[in-house]
Amino acid sequence: MEYKDFLSDSRFVLLPCNVGDVVYIIDFGDDEYSVPYVLDVKVLRFIIDHRGIGVELELPLGFRQMSWCVIGRNVFLTEEEAEKAMKRMEREG
Repeated sequence: MEYKDFLSDSRFVLLPCNVGDVVYIIDFGDDEYSVPYVLDVKVLRFIIDHRGIGVELELPLGFRQMSWCVIGRNVFLTEEEAEKAMKRMEREG
């Protein structure tokens, strides 16, 4: 099977980034007094199932977070996109 054949195969998934890449999330902190901020995190692995694409992220201090990846909603490919989304959330309340 050649690459072009995979593209037309319904089982082919084009991932938005690679394992090891840095992506950005909005961290809301641990309590109601925390101020949201953009956090850069490393992609550790992807999990694909009937719910969609899950991504395991490496957080500071070695913690891990599993999230269902929605590019542009909870995981951002650039810091600028994350900053814009955070400002939009603040405006919308």
